[in-house]
Amino acid sequence: DGKPTKNPRYLQVRPDLTIPKDRYLAEFGARLYRRLSVNDPCVFPVSGVLSGRRNNPPDELDGKKIRPLCVYNPIHYQDLPELFMDYICCVTGKSPSTTGAGSEGALSKGPFNAIGATADLNNLLVSMILTQYGGFSSAAGWIGPKYRVDHDISLLVPELWCRMTPEERDPQYMIKEGFLEPVLD
Repeated sequence: DGKPTKNPRYLQVRPDLTIPKDRYLAEFGARLYRRLSVNDPCVFPVSGVLSGRRNNPPDELDGKKIRPLCVYNPIHYQDLPELFMDYICCVTGKSPSTTGAGSEGALSKGPFNAIGATADLNNLLVSMILTQYGGFSSAAGWIGPKYRVDHDISLLVPELWCRMTPEERDPQYMIKEGFLEPVLD
């Protein structure tokens, strides 16, 4: 309809390209901390992936009621079988950027993904098993039907997550220490 997007993920200009000085200082600081010479590779491995979960309160669109889906916490954990089923269908209350109300999961991402759905899901499952991936999601939109957070949480969580130690990000450690509790149906 020609209107600008309200989604900040699509509006962000990459700061590493617009402010190269910050990227240089970050890499230089990492080199100093790691005692690397300018000839040594300075790598920044990805040590965490948190998928985003679009939540929404009850709503109405063109006279049709949209059911709420806002049961996910700011950081939500699911064991692999449940998480994988969620990734396959990724039920959502509404998603105007993709398919509308219903589903925006792996089987509805054709415009965004050139890989076939079964190959994509197979790669996902194998990588999750091999890396012992902890299935965490971050919330976007709403937390419960009363607390609107837009993308604030999904933009903030990676900043917090990268400051946690690998042990602190381990779901079994979190459960054992009482930092992560099950949400009963």
